[in-house]
Amino acid sequence: MRFDIEDYKSRTDRLRWDDLDFGAFTDDPLDGDTLRVIEYMHDVEHHTICYLRDLLVTPAHADPEITAFLSLWAYEELWHGEALGAVLAAHGRLSGQQRVAAMRQRLGIRDRIRPLLSALGSTVVGERLVALHMTWGAINEWTTQAGYVRLAQRSGTRCWPS
Repeated sequence: MRFDIEDYKSRTDRLRWDDLDFGAFTDDPLDGDTLRVIEYMHDVEHHTICYLRDLLVTPAHADPEITAFLSLWAYEELWHGEALGAVLAAHGRLSGQQRVAAMRQRLGIRDRIRPLLSALGSTVVGERLVALHMTWGAINEWTTQAGYVRLAQRSGTRCWPS
């Protein structure tokens, strides 16, 4: 099945949550386990840009279809992280730029050498590394989506059509 980048471009938009009542969490807060999962998901969504950085030092940067997809995908993921951050903030939890900065600081040297390893790997392996990166990204998307579905199921929310 071929991916239709033009269709994706026409459907991409930021996640909207201005109709959500975050004040409702004052009377009915989420439990600690759920908040820890949301913190993790917040971090994953905001870490997408680092994955993008590692991929763009490979031959992927020369493919206009891949770069169009990655640009839109990173935009969407940013807003997913922001929405989760709003939930965390409503619970008095660290979120947004402060949480992201702290997370990236903790990564230390590993975070700084990853782009070098990707560039070196793509020099040795070539475009096959791009295929590996894109496959890894797809698997991460599927597992993240499964996590969101599970989180909704835990809360008793029906989030997926039968």
